[in-house]
Amino acid sequence: NYLSNAFKNTESGTVTLKITKDAESKDGREMVRFAVQDTGTGIPEEALAGLFDEYTQVQTSTMAKSAQVQASTGLGLSVTKKLAIMMGGDVEVESEVGTGSTFSLVIPRRIDDDDESLEDLPEIEDSAKPYVVLIDDDPNVHEMVKRT
Repeated sequence: NYLSNAFKNTESGTVTLKITKDAESKDGREMVRFAVQDTGTGIPEEALAGLFDEYTQVQTSTMAKSAQVQASTGLGLSVTKKLAIMMGGDVEVESEVGTGSTFSLVIPRRIDDDDESLEDLPEIEDSAKPYVVLIDDDPNVHEMVKRT
């Protein structure tokens, strides 16, 4: 989701994915940071507070100009945040209009089997066929995955 959004909002310039070992969490677990940085339009400061809320969308000038951008549900960032929290992590965003944005996902390097956040997850039966989960609101990506 972070990468898809970064490309949608970067007409020219760069999109960078940086993966680093982060500081340990409060309970001593090693954390990994996935940071997506772009040189796109940036997000106004007043829009940052509710950015990870469900159905929140920020219209940028690049998105308005692009004929390739599909309608969005505004759920991607919310789902990303919920998944991060379920794994014992969190999300962060830094942005400046005209300069670009950095979205970060910080999660434990490994999740312990006795982690309390896993208690509410449903049991999944073993299957001979592997499952693929696709979370993306771009129909072009859906079609590409179907064909592969």
